[in-house]
Amino acid sequence: MKSTRHANNTSFWLLTFLIMFFYFIVEYFTLFTLQATTDLPFSSAVLVFFALNVSHLVPLPGGGTGLFHTLVVWILCDGFELSSSSAMAYATIVHGIQLFNGLVIGGLCSLGVVFSKGPNMDLQEE
Repeated sequence: MKSTRHANNTSFWLLTFLIMFFYFIVEYFTLFTLQATTDLPFSSAVLVFFALNVSHLVPLPGGGTGLFHTLVVWILCDGFELSSSSAMAYATIVHGIQLFNGLVIGGLCSLGVVFSKGPNMDLQEE
């Protein structure tokens, strides 16, 4: 199996930063969608962003199902005194938006790879 290395580290880090930036922007602007969350401070979006990243990193049985929602509800209820139903609604909206973005952008990128006219890749091991 061949090793995959990025020829241009600058573009790799730039794209990584942009992905994280847009994750954060989605979470921040989603705060303004619910009446209960419109008065939350900027720091709540930062903590939810932290919860999103932790929920992706922690290896749990079942693929970490529900961990993001649990962390968001815990952060918003205990840290910012929000009701659990409003915190769960916020977590569900953020999760839905991120899922939709991943499906649309991932689907478009997959189509781009399939229909690209670049060199054919040999998938057999050497």
